[in-house]
Order: sequence, then structure tokens, then C-alpha cells
Amino acid sequence: TRMKAAGMETVARLGGDVFAMIRHGRMSQEDTQAFCQGLLDRIALPYTLGGQRTIIGAAIGLTHTDVSGYDPEVLLSHADLALSAAKAIPGNNYVRFTQDMDRRLKERQEMDAALRVARDRGQLSITYQPQCALETGELVGVEALVRWTHPSLGVVSPDRFIPAAEENGEIIEIGRWVLQEACKETARWPFETRLSINVSPVQFEFVDVVDEVSEALRLSGLPPHRLDIEITEGIFVSKAEYVIEALQRLRALGVGIALDDFGTGYSSLSYLGRLPVDKIKIDQTFVSRLPADAEAGAIIRAVMTLSETLNKVVIAEGVENADQAWMLRMMGCRI
Repeated sequence: TRMKAAGMETVARLGGDVFAMIRHGRMSQEDTQAFCQGLLDRIALPYTLGGQRTIIGAAIGLTHTDVSGYDPEVLLSHADLALSAAKAIPGNNYVRFTQDMDRRLKERQEMDAALRVARDRGQLSITYQPQCALETGELVGVEALVRWTHPSLGVVSPDRFIPAAEENGEIIEIGRWVLQEACKETARWPFETRLSINVSPVQFEFVDVVDEVSEALRLSGLPPHRLDIEITEGIFVSKAEYVIEALQRLRALGVGIALDDFGTGYSSLSYLGRLPVDKIKIDQTFVSRLPADAEAGAIIRAVMTLSETLNKVVIAEGVENADQAWMLRMMGCRI
């Protein structure tokens, strides 16, 4: 009723909480802003439902025929792309469709298709980032990092393909492959060192990570005490108790647990004390600002103090120069 009152010629429910509206005539940028803000304000006014006062939010995606043409499916598709962009912005917002959105969607679809066959075609590889003792420079561990080299796309950044793999579910197969291959490879090395492997929240959501780790250890012969599983705080957004129980089972196997990207989330401190975590990794965004940034230094010192109190090992990520290494040593960081 509120949408119809906004002067739309057609209001239709597409399903769930998604509605479509058609309006005759083009609107200028200013008219669009006024119209969308008015519609958002109208929808967000409090409702009384069953005697309860209720407030909801809304997002709007819109397009027009000059950009999207007259094909109904294309118009709806483009408006939906704009709606997705609007939903990604906190609060009640609207976004107009642009051709750049269509280009990005096609690129994403092409990357999704290429990613699904990347492993079978031998395009994925594993590289190992060293973890060193700051006092001596001695190698104390490595982190396995997956890399993708595509014949036409070139080297695809993990920042691009890992989120895509998590969204389309391919991360489950990729994660299993990395776990098994990295364990096999490091078990064959002529020296002993610890191996760290990242596990996605999606893997915890859809597979039994403990079984996956047990199988990788069995196939490779790598001793459990040489393996660390790295997690991020996003893993606890849902099913926190289930995840904690799985981490406890991993530790019972003898596998270590490291909390990656510490300090970049919002709720780390609230659960850090009760998590079965052995190591904390300080995110490189803080390390890269050393030694000049006093705020970054203060955050790292606080993490060091907290970790020492909780008996956790600290690993600083992204150390690129001697000044950073020296300052971290002065703060008590060892790796």
C-alpha cells in the first residue's frame, strides 16, 4: 500500500521481501534522489503489527530504458544488480544501475566458470610464506598460500578469487586440495618445520573439517604437532559453539590453532579468552605502519600484553624491513 501510494503504475511482489515497481517517464538525477528518498522514508515509517510497533529497512535498485533497453528480463536483471549494490551499503539506500555493473557481473561469471576447472587443469599452485624467529632469523614455520595462474587472465589475485570461491562453494574442493597437497609436500621436505593452512568459514559450515584434517594427516604422514589450522573471526558469526567444539577436537588430535587477521574485526576480545586458540597473528595492516605510526604501535603492544596474559604465541604478518623487525622485537614479538 505504501509503495502504491508513491505514484507507481505497477507494484508487484517478486518473492520473499523483493518487490518490483514500474514508473512511466524518465527522472532526472535530482528527481530520482527525491523520489527514492521519499519512498525509503515512507517504507521505514513504523508499522503496528499485532499490537507491536515494528520498523523495517529497505534498499532500492533502479534502472531506466535508456540504459537497459525495453526487454523485461534485462530491465529486471539490471535493477536487481543495482539492488544488490544498494544492499551492500549499510542503512536504507538506493543505487542506479550502470553499465559498469553489467561488465563486473560478466567478469565475475567468467571467473566463476574458470575457477571451477582451475584445479583439474593444473592452474592452482601452492607457495609457502616463511615464518621466522625474529631474534635469529631461523625458519620456524611456513604458511601454505594458494595461487591461481590462468592462461588468459594471468595471475589472479587471491583477494579476487578466494571470495568468489567461497561464494560459489568451490572453496570446499580447493581447501581440501590445498590441505592434502601442502601436508604431503612438507612431509617430504628434508627438514622439519611447522605448516600453517587457512581454513575458510565455508568449510566449517559445509564439511567436517576435523575429518578433512585427519585424512590429510593420514595420507601425508605429517605428524599432527607440525600442523596449524588458521581461522578468522568470521568463522564465529554463526554456529559459534559448533566451531569451538570442532577446534577442540582438532587440538585433541595434536593440531595447533591460529587466529588470523587479529585486530581487524569488531568482537575479537569478547571471545578470545574462551577460544581454543594457540597463536594470534597480528594483521599486516598494523605491521606495515611501523615504525612511524604510534597508534599501530600501541595496538600491537596491547595485543602482545593480552596474548602474554592468555598464554598465546604471537606472529606478526607482513614484516618487510629491518626497522619493523627491530620494533617488533622491542615489543616482545618473537615470530
